[in-house]
Amino acid sequence: MHKKTAKWPFNNIHQRIALLYLAINLPIFGILSEGAFYQKTQYTFMSFVLVLTIIIFIVPHFLQYGCIKKFFCWMDVLTTEEKKVMLCLGFHEIQRAPDYIKRIKPFLYKTGTCSIILSLIGMAPDVIDSNLSILCGALSFYLFGAFLIIIASVLIFVPKVKINLTFP
Repeated sequence: MHKKTAKWPFNNIHQRIALLYLAINLPIFGILSEGAFYQKTQYTFMSFVLVLTIIIFIVPHFLQYGCIKKFFCWMDVLTTEEKKVMLCLGFHEIQRAPDYIKRIKPFLYKTGTCSIILSLIGMAPDVIDSNLSILCGALSFYLFGAFLIIIASVLIFVPKVKINLTFP
């Protein structure tokens, strides 16, 4: 007789990060709800956290569509060994790829550019006091996080040589 064990319902790394992000911000929710803060400040912060949590949670579903996947899914250019190292499924010495920067450079430009554009849209005078501003800010924050992860991956997968990340 095999004993059935309960499965962890959140087996996707995005789902785990979304729950961690929400859990980290729960004490701040409590402080904001108990403190004497402007109601607009409370609403903006809580909306931002919830929207960003939802974005982190649903990104894998949107990456299944061809046009979005081609534009943003930089994990597709990684080899199987590189994916395992990135997801911490088995850290072992891998062959460092000299063409890694060439493979990820387009995604680096796309995420950085989209993050800047969305943050500028969110700060526009006509948008600043709206829900669109919160959405643009959360999307920009998510894309900037992806940008930082791509930059950090360069330290793992590129041989220790001079790295040229200049814009064309």
